[in-house]
Formats: sequence, C-alpha cells, structure tokens
Amino acid sequence: MYRDTPIVYHIGTNQIGVYQHSRWAEPPVELIKRKLIRMLNTSGGYQSVASLGSNTEGQFVLRGRLYDFAEVDGANIAGLVSMEFELYDRKSGKVVWTHFYSQSEPAQGKEISAVVTALDTNLDRGLKEVASGLSRYFSANPAGKS
Repeated sequence: MYRDTPIVYHIGTNQIGVYQHSRWAEPPVELIKRKLIRMLNTSGGYQSVASLGSNTEGQFVLRGRLYDFAEVDGANIAGLVSMEFELYDRKSGKVVWTHFYSQSEPAQGKEISAVVTALDTNLDRGLKEVASGLSRYFSANPAGKS
C-alpha cells in the first residue's frame, strides 16, 4: 500500500482507508529512501551512499520495511510511522545491525496539512535514530574489521 501515493488513515485498530482525492507527491517508500540517503550523505560519515540499482557496489546494504505511514483517527489525530531497518554485510553474508521504529506524533489540527506535518516530524525523528544507530555501529565496527 505504501508503494502507491494515496494518503492512508486508520480508524481504530482494525479499520484502514485511503483519501480518494488527496495523494502524496511520491510514494512514501521513495520519499523515505530519498530522505535517508540525503541525510546519510550530508552527515559526512560515509565514503559514499547510493541507492540500489546505481552503479556502486558497496560492502553494506541498508534494507528497510515500512509498516505504517498513516493518519490515525481517534480521540486525537496523529501521524503514525512504523519502520524497520537492517544493515546487511555483503562480505560476511550476515545482517549486522537492526533498528525498529514506531511512534505517533500528535497532529496540531484536523486538516490534512497538519497530519502531513506530524508525519514529516515523526519521520525525521525516526530517520535520525537510524542514522545515529548506523553511526554507532560503524564507530564500534570500523570498515575492514567485520
């Protein structure tokens, strides 16, 4: 569902829907991938960061799964982001690091723009956790010693 562009919402724990006339500018999966690559590239902590499918052949592949990127309706409206990442070491053939993130960010109103702002704030917080976790992993496991 998150590979497409409709904005998703939850009502309670077992109901899900999509807005018929409101869409993301790009699929959330692509937005997250682009945002994380930009964040890691600008951190200065990596020789290079590239998307799969590019011409680069790095030792590590960061894989992710997006579970929730949605408005949650209830007593209060919130933006829910749930995602999981794992760092795969091609050299050893093993997953060497994982991180799971799931948080809700209260929206400051009922408008779609308020929900989008809550989701964006929440996503940024989650991606900063990922970047920080990767940094800690590579500090503890310098390249060439895995």
